[in-house]
Amino acid sequence: MPKIKLFEFLKKESKFGLFTKFSLIISIFVLSVLVIILRINLEFYRKQLEDLLLQENKVLASYLVREISTGFSSGQTPWLSFQELIASKNILFWSIVKPDGTIFMSSEKENWGKKIQAHFPTRETIIKDSVSPLTHERIKLIISPLKIDSDYWSLYLGTSLTPILEAEDYLFKQFKYVYIFGVFFSLVLSFFLSFFFIRPIVTLTQTVKELTQSLDFTKKVKVTSKDEIGTLAQSFNQLFDKLKESFEKLTLAKRRAENLSERFKLLLESIGDGVYVVDREKKLILFNRAAEQISGWWTKEVLRKPCWEVFKMTNSQGTFSVCEKACPVEEVFRTKKVVPLGNDVCLTHKTGKKIPVADSAAPLLDSRGNLWGAIVVFRDVSKAKEVEKMKTEFISLASHQLRTPITIIKWAIELLSASLGGRLEKSEAQRLKEINQGVERMVSLIDELLDISRLEEGRLVFKFTPLDLEKEIQSVISEYKNLAEAKKMKVSFLKEGIIPKIMVDSLKIRQVISILLDNAIKYSLPSREIKIKLSLKEKEVLFQIEDQGIGIPLHQQHLIFTKFFRAENISVVDTEGTGLGLYLAKGIIEAHGGRMWFKSDEGKGTTFYFTLPLKRERERERV
Repeated sequence: MPKIKLFEFLKKESKFGLFTKFSLIISIFVLSVLVIILRINLEFYRKQLEDLLLQENKVLASYLVREISTGFSSGQTPWLSFQELIASKNILFWSIVKPDGTIFMSSEKENWGKKIQAHFPTRETIIKDSVSPLTHERIKLIISPLKIDSDYWSLYLGTSLTPILEAEDYLFKQFKYVYIFGVFFSLVLSFFLSFFFIRPIVTLTQTVKELTQSLDFTKKVKVTSKDEIGTLAQSFNQLFDKLKESFEKLTLAKRRAENLSERFKLLLESIGDGVYVVDREKKLILFNRAAEQISGWWTKEVLRKPCWEVFKMTNSQGTFSVCEKACPVEEVFRTKKVVPLGNDVCLTHKTGKKIPVADSAAPLLDSRGNLWGAIVVFRDVSKAKEVEKMKTEFISLASHQLRTPITIIKWAIELLSASLGGRLEKSEAQRLKEINQGVERMVSLIDELLDISRLEEGRLVFKFTPLDLEKEIQSVISEYKNLAEAKKMKVSFLKEGIIPKIMVDSLKIRQVISILLDNAIKYSLPSREIKIKLSLKEKEVLFQIEDQGIGIPLHQQHLIFTKFFRAENISVVDTEGTGLGLYLAKGIIEAHGGRMWFKSDEGKGTTFYFTLPLKRERERERV
């Protein structure tokens, strides 16, 4: 198996387990080491034999050189020496070569007198690799110097390597048996090691797999050793015990959660108001029965849908999309606070019918305070709107009917006061003054009722003209100067930056400022300061008035802008009042495209705010 494919086989998941892979790795390793050892030994023995053979032949060559030199000196040819050379089984041929390369004598007579082209005259014995001209086998050529008279001839001996090859072949056959034994030994060794090291891991794996399938935490891994594998098995057993304990707790918690969920569902179904819950992506995840009845959508139709695709909210005229410009869910995700729905919000029924709704949206936070969703509670206020409309019509009619006799009474009082003049006694004049003040309050109340009636019915007329708001505030402060001084109060005014003129109904805005300043003086303790501030915030003008009065109770603050509402702590300071001023002021500001809100701490004071846009979208009169 090629190297790359072997690694891929070992890495990839297959039907071959860890046991097989580990055995294969050990076998390959042992066999590789064995092959390397055999190869090294074979090369070593071959080198030893070759060196031994060459050393032997070099000694023989030296001996022959001495014999040949002696024979030539005495005039006798050493045939006996030549016969010994021929008789040597490892000498293939011999030649005596003159200094010029001519073969003087050779074992092959046909070569006598021939000239060697690659002649190496030398004065010392050398060994070179060569090829036999007879058998064409690889040989070792031993060239020894031969001194004849004063010249140096050469003795060439062609040494055969056959003995070395035969010895090498013999060694290879012996090593083959050793290799076969090594293969058998490596298999046994790999099996033993795999069984000893891998088997516990395989057992551990099987136990974990059975545990994950059956969730039977009573299963244990058998600890058969005290080594690292035994420690690992003990650790797994401890882990199983902890998992068993955690699983039992989770099971119990799941049952409790299911019970709570069932109770919660029953509770939601019993609520008369519509309730829906959205997750972080603003998709519907809960929808109760009342929500189905009000909206016309079934739960299975809306779950996991974005809330704006189901709950399409507009104003009563259908000209303003609440979902696009003032979505309560978006406001909850932005502020993480409870956001009430507006007073003029209609839900589009599945059939397209507009249904007036009211209530609020609240954030859903986890234990760390992270927002994960929102809950919206709403109810159908169609009947309440009808009752409110009837009430408004009644108030409007009654106010119109009362205005004429009240005007007559006021005119009669003024006429009586002018005609009698100084003829009235002091007590009579005081009673007449009190009657006139009562009539004035009645006229003011009727005017407020008429304005509210027109505002709700869309009949209140706004005449927009450029107004210097700073001068208007200064004028209202001057108007209430005597009332403030009577309670030893100081009214301060601060303007930040340059405030341009804005297009508003100056009389209506003056009425709003008067209502807020009148309340601040009326519900503040004597000798306190009232601070009025006017500033520019981006594309709006911001007005704020801060008093140090009695404040508004926290549990009643959500009712402050409703009709006829008066806080429970007001009666301590002032028993008079209609509870209409703030409702009317907020309606006027919103009709101008602005906003009104407040902050209050009971016993410390209240700050009211309102904004007015610098530029109107279009010049118009609202009727």
